[in-house]
Amino acid sequence: IMSTIDGYANINSDIDPPVERSVGCLYYGFETDAPIDEPILVLNGAGRGVRGTKTSPINNVCFPSVICDSYAPSGCNLCSVSILQDVMDDFDGNNDELDRAARSQLAEWFPSHAEAILDPSKWVLKATYRISNAQPAQFGVPYPASVNKGRDAATFRGFKLPDGMVLAGDHMTTASLNGALGSGIIAGDAACK
Repeated sequence: IMSTIDGYANINSDIDPPVERSVGCLYYGFETDAPIDEPILVLNGAGRGVRGTKTSPINNVCFPSVICDSYAPSGCNLCSVSILQDVMDDFDGNNDELDRAARSQLAEWFPSHAEAILDPSKWVLKATYRISNAQPAQFGVPYPASVNKGRDAATFRGFKLPDGMVLAGDHMTTASLNGALGSGIIAGDAACK
């Protein structure tokens, strides 16, 4: 049996689930070219005290329609902006203010597209989501996600799991898609032993 932490917590109620972090995501649709033409994730590299503030709210941005053109209608592009929990909390549900701050930062990052980015009729905000439990916390909690090649899939927080049970998920490695996939490999190897 392979289980995520939610599955194991349902079996063993003595286990406290990992601390999870929420994330916000804003999606913009637009008919101009994307500011970048490579399938990459653009990270906010501003230093501590600057990034993750109301004036620098974006954690990362990508353009899914650059990765696959069918992710947006023909002739359109899609921008995905991720904003971490603390910044979402700072905006306290004021999505209009959040939208303006995100547009301002995007315009700084992509000055050749600034005029379109700042115009809500050209870059249309399609949706704003707050995704609860988006990722396990990696810092400042009793059981952070591991950044050292993941944990043993047959144990959890120092306790051996029942024979035949292994755990997988980004809470076992790094809080990322790569972490989740890597933990699946670790769990698969453990299940084959």
